[in-house]
Amino acid sequence: MVLVLGEQTLTRKQIMDLLSLKGRDNFRVNYMEPSMKDGFVAKLYPDSDNRPDQAYYLTEKGLHLLSELKPGE
Repeated sequence: MVLVLGEQTLTRKQIMDLLSLKGRDNFRVNYMEPSMKDGFVAKLYPDSDNRPDQAYYLTEKGLHLLSELKPGE
């Protein structure tokens, strides 16, 4: 998730496409929820779960991890 999001803000569908995933429930349970619970990813609109244009971005913690995973960039 961290490498896919990078410094972008992406929708669920965009993230799933980049990860070549098709199962929405699988994505939510195995990718999105753990990333958010661990504080690496946050919602652009935190008070609107069902918003059609809901998007996700890396938190400061996520950006820090990204910099450790991609040193020198």
